[in-house]
Amino acid sequence: MRKAPLPPLSALATALLALAPLACAGATPPTARPNIIVIQTDDQGYDDMGFRHPSGHGPRTPTFDALAARSVRFENFYVAPLCSPTRATFLTGRHHLRTGVWGVHAGQDFLALDETTIAQPLRAAGYRTGFMGKWHVGKTTGYFPWERGFEEATMARLYVYKDNPMMRNGRPLPTEGWTEERLADMAIDFIDRAGDRPFFLYYCPITCHGGVASPREINDGGPNAGFHAPPEFIEAYRQAGVSTELARLYGSLTFLDTQLARLFAELQKRGLAENTLVFVLGDNGPTHQTLNEDEWRERNPSGLRGAKTRVDENGVRSFLFVTQPGHLASRVVHDVATVADLYPTILAAAGVPLPADQRPLDGFDLRPLLERGEWSHAGRAWCQIEVLNSAGLEVSKLPRVDAAGLTVRPQPLLTLGDASNTIDRVFSVRRGDLKLTKGSLYDVSTPGGRRELDAIENPATKTEFAALFANWWRDIVAQPSSFQKPVLVVPARVPADNPGAAAIATGFYAYLAVAAQGAAVRVENHAVLGLGNPGDRLTFRVAPGASGAYRASLRFRGKMPAESATLRLRLDDGTSVEATTGEENEIVFAPLALPAATPAAPILLHLEVAGSVAAKLPALPEIRLAPASGS
Repeated sequence: MRKAPLPPLSALATALLALAPLACAGATPPTARPNIIVIQTDDQGYDDMGFRHPSGHGPRTPTFDALAARSVRFENFYVAPLCSPTRATFLTGRHHLRTGVWGVHAGQDFLALDETTIAQPLRAAGYRTGFMGKWHVGKTTGYFPWERGFEEATMARLYVYKDNPMMRNGRPLPTEGWTEERLADMAIDFIDRAGDRPFFLYYCPITCHGGVASPREINDGGPNAGFHAPPEFIEAYRQAGVSTELARLYGSLTFLDTQLARLFAELQKRGLAENTLVFVLGDNGPTHQTLNEDEWRERNPSGLRGAKTRVDENGVRSFLFVTQPGHLASRVVHDVATVADLYPTILAAAGVPLPADQRPLDGFDLRPLLERGEWSHAGRAWCQIEVLNSAGLEVSKLPRVDAAGLTVRPQPLLTLGDASNTIDRVFSVRRGDLKLTKGSLYDVSTPGGRRELDAIENPATKTEFAALFANWWRDIVAQPSSFQKPVLVVPARVPADNPGAAAIATGFYAYLAVAAQGAAVRVENHAVLGLGNPGDRLTFRVAPGASGAYRASLRFRGKMPAESATLRLRLDDGTSVEATTGEENEIVFAPLALPAATPAAPILLHLEVAGSVAAKLPALPEIRLAPASGS
């Protein structure tokens, strides 16, 4: 039996246990509008904290453990099985499928521009609104956090754990050192500059999401490493007998824990703790990454079935801790709550009414549970679906669109019961203590059911739950934004004093095409493959900010073919420009006259392979489109 690890902890993390007193029931509510902090970690599972490991063989997380002890702790809190869907649901209070977010890549991760984010009504009511960390609900003009209600927003590049080239309010912000330390620095700085205005801070660490390739060896900070942390955090676990991959994971969790300790200590130092309402949650279940089965079992002592991307409990059940010292008593809540509930809860706690044009919400105000342990929504039904390949919604399979570039409804891809997909077999419905998952019914109030190991037979309930899902699904598919690729907003001008904004504002991605034509053309997660045959076409929905001449360029990835290809950019009225490929990976078109358009009424822009000669072009990840004048 290996020893329980004792990695190095900062004095702040160790002292946190004594910093905040347990809340007292019946305390007088705050008279001032509360500050609000939402901390959302990345790929941190339900069991990824020390107090879930009674053997002492889990990660050392004194900050999380202290939060669990002094907070309102939700034990049946649901998020989506993927990060972008969860973030979209939090930001809007609406199920992510209503908001245009239905995956994490290939243009499925853009929050529709006509959705209201929680930052917008808070900012309008006088709150300072700040964001830092992982955004992942849009990465072209119009979709960035500084354009969605956040007064100050710093967006970290995904999965870069050291020296992260961040962007702040549209400007480059290169950083040095560990990304988590820099994000914590920014969160603390935001708090320090609070002044007299209440603040809303959405703080999104990138831990403990792993690298892309994830070799099974220590390569601390490398872009393809598994889990990331400073070497001393990992080495402490290895010295205690923990396997290399678990040491990397546990080290990253302890490192994150010390950064959160810094933030909570700052609230205490500034005298803000009692007037700051804090929510701490994850964004989806844990991922296997490079863990073997023994390591996976050690990571997940609760034995929940599944992992990230799945609607089994370990894919969608998260932790939620809510704390406000002196105002919320510590308690454990077993009622079903969801990430959609945070939007109405936060606005109500801030005394901010719902916007006059608020779209229907899928969440409820949690304050009765937070303050009194009471709840009038015990009979709610929460529906989820897996939206990756297992559901037949493959990223390479675009929904069929009409002449306006809008998703056609109905169509087999989105139709329940159609033999060409498996939607019927990858949904779940949770109501009360019962959950229907992939055709099996479980009583999740029991230890066996909680792990979804022991299915129960109740044909009437299974039929009822399946009908609940079918009705919900029909409503989802009828939503204009569901399964709809985003509109590409093209600024009318690029600020002359902000070259960083020029780069970030005018680039978009080939995979944002709403339609693809060609036998070999494939829209993948990060690029379009297979272009080169005459007649191949990509179609984009575009909203230029003003009428005028715009210059487009294409940037290919890989060796260009010896045969040249003629590419054409064309509007529906026949206006077009052409360019011929050569040895260089980038080709530039002559200016093309575009009419002004809005996101609500965009134009269609087609990229076509013209002529009669085929050329096998390499991957096309990026297109740039900017005002030809550059001003």
